[in-house]
Amino acid sequence: MGIWNSKADQNLEELLSQYKGDCLIFSKSTCRFSKAAISLCNDIFPPSYIAIHKVKITIVEPSDIMRGALQRKTGIETLPIIYIRGVYIGGFDELSKMNRIPRI
Repeated sequence: MGIWNSKADQNLEELLSQYKGDCLIFSKSTCRFSKAAISLCNDIFPPSYIAIHKVKITIVEPSDIMRGALQRKTGIETLPIIYIRGVYIGGFDELSKMNRIPRI
């Protein structure tokens, strides 16, 4: 799962803590699944929801070292990696499935 890098792992934990109230997407600008995840998050969290619930969408394109830390934390090698309000959701597929759950 990659070589341990305490600084990268610490930086990842700080980033997750900093954005624990938001939708945090680790993505790659050239990845179609990352682009689709960002688009879906914009649908899930429209401006009116963001204004009321103070959730914002933050996009981070991780370095190779940060990707290693993400892989160690999640066990996932591919992007996007999505956290919503500090909870690891998964990637685009998991986000898409989650969005199909009826809301009450």
